[in-house]
Amino acid sequence: MPTNGTELDDLIRHEPNLDSTVILLEEMQDYFTSQPLTAHRVKSLLLGKAGRVLIAATIRPVDIEAIVGPQTGIAQEMNKDADQVMKMLADSSSWRPGGAERAIRLDLKPHLSTTEQARAAEVAQRDPRVAQARDRASEHAVIPTLAGTTELIRHWTGEGNEQGQAVITAAVIARRCGHPDILPEAVLVAVGGALLAGRKAAPDTADWFPAAAGWAQQPVRGQITALRQVRTQAGRIDGYYVSDILVGHSIDEQHPHVTAALAADTTWRQLIDVATHQACGDIGSAAYRVGRREIAESAWARAADRADKPAMRRLALLLYENGERTRARYWLDRGVAEQDPVAMTLLASIEDHEGRPERAEALLAEAVEQGDIYAMGQLGFLLRIHGRGEEAESWYARAAESGDANAMTNLGYAFLQRDDLDGAESWTQRAAGLGHAGAMQNMAVICRRKGDITGRRKWLQRAAETGYALAKGDRRRIDPWPGEAGDEGISNSILEYAAALLADGDPDESLLWYRRGSELGDSRCAAAAAALLDSDDLRVRAAELAYENLRLNRADLRGSYGHDVGVEPHLAIMRTYATTLRAAGHEPEALLWDARVSRLADPNVPAEGSREVWHPGSWRWRSEPI
Repeated sequence: MPTNGTELDDLIRHEPNLDSTVILLEEMQDYFTSQPLTAHRVKSLLLGKAGRVLIAATIRPVDIEAIVGPQTGIAQEMNKDADQVMKMLADSSSWRPGGAERAIRLDLKPHLSTTEQARAAEVAQRDPRVAQARDRASEHAVIPTLAGTTELIRHWTGEGNEQGQAVITAAVIARRCGHPDILPEAVLVAVGGALLAGRKAAPDTADWFPAAAGWAQQPVRGQITALRQVRTQAGRIDGYYVSDILVGHSIDEQHPHVTAALAADTTWRQLIDVATHQACGDIGSAAYRVGRREIAESAWARAADRADKPAMRRLALLLYENGERTRARYWLDRGVAEQDPVAMTLLASIEDHEGRPERAEALLAEAVEQGDIYAMGQLGFLLRIHGRGEEAESWYARAAESGDANAMTNLGYAFLQRDDLDGAESWTQRAAGLGHAGAMQNMAVICRRKGDITGRRKWLQRAAETGYALAKGDRRRIDPWPGEAGDEGISNSILEYAAALLADGDPDESLLWYRRGSELGDSRCAAAAAALLDSDDLRVRAAELAYENLRLNRADLRGSYGHDVGVEPHLAIMRTYATTLRAAGHEPEALLWDARVSRLADPNVPAEGSREVWHPGSWRWRSEPI
């Protein structure tokens, strides 16, 4: 039971013999915070490099939703490892008989099934605790009854000690704000005291906490408590744990005091003021996930001042998103000085985006020296787009062997370019197995070249459905839309699937998918839908989306696909709209769109009224056009 991701990483790095070992990651989401478990370490375990290992983990569905999916901006950097690990499990979660399964996902419900009730009856004959829980449980909710759920909630929210209940509420609030599990007394005093003051029930004396915490720690049944002390040395209390049952209850039932506190900036700022700098890094990440960017900046700034590497790079990304490039570079430079390989890859992305590929290459090479496997794939993409394909492929291979899904997709595409369909299929299918929508789309290309029409349709459908679900599952993927060079193949997958449906004589289903692509922000889908419906509204939307995509993502589109494939389709949509306006007698508006086309067609002319958006760390895969 490693206490954090770094501890497990360090263990695996020394190549121990872990044969017949079970590794338990309790509350799995906590292994991807300030001391994260890295995806390539999990990959090495799954490959059996340390022997036969079983990884068991627990995580709440709400935490899965928080960390799986985001792939742009800060969210990409925060969730990179967690996202990959979860996808490894999600792809293999269907149990197969015969012992060949890679992973099994068990969704645990509070109510026992008929089979489980029968087993509980057998166990109850020799275990009085289970017998009592069976007798007391309503609707077969034996597990919550064993855990004392009802008693814990009653202790917190029923009749009781107001100050003690405020301490429990403060602990739940701190955890919901991203604070690590061990909660120092200072945190509970500050947040709990503020809660009491807000109710006009501030304690009479300054030493109110010990008695309140003592009440909060009273067992509700057996040894089950709402709050408990954590001691790692004799005579010293490190902090307190609050029951996960109560944290979960506050989410499921929208506890009013917790909900109100989370909605107030003052709560977050009080917490930042008293938390350690390590905790502030995690608080900043939680704040960013719920859209509180100013709070995230404050928390990350406090952690970054103490050389917290994740906080430094996340603060830099946030500042860059806000247009504060000088401050952003300052923090990335500090990260590089602290030998942070992730800061190196992010700064390399900026250097290439701003026209300094030599500096980008040097930074990526240094990141590789520091052991960052993702830098290998990014170095490969950088070399490819600058005409050094053979070198690029060797870096793709190294990153792909380490489990990088983007590198697998890029390597598969390199094989596809030279018509090595077996090599392309091997790597592309592995990336598709990790949930990469672009790899699924490339599998459709491979099937088409092999003449497998059924396989092509299957992969196109899977790519479109996967990509659309990922985009809809997290607004950060689509707001703002990063363009087809930055969305892991989502819009290309939807576009191709819709075109295939139309070619097969299913215009209604095709239109549904074109509309979905348009809804996400893809101008090509909007234009296709406009043509099918002869809709002026959709023509306007298509032109506006094309303009926005080129205004924000022109450099990425050109770098990933070249002018003809990446940029020209959007220019053509804008030209068509200008022609439509002119035919309708709207000459001034047509001239405006003509001017936009001229500006955006010229790579040396900046886009109108805006800078292009930088997508950090996104040397991306490339897919064959339809």
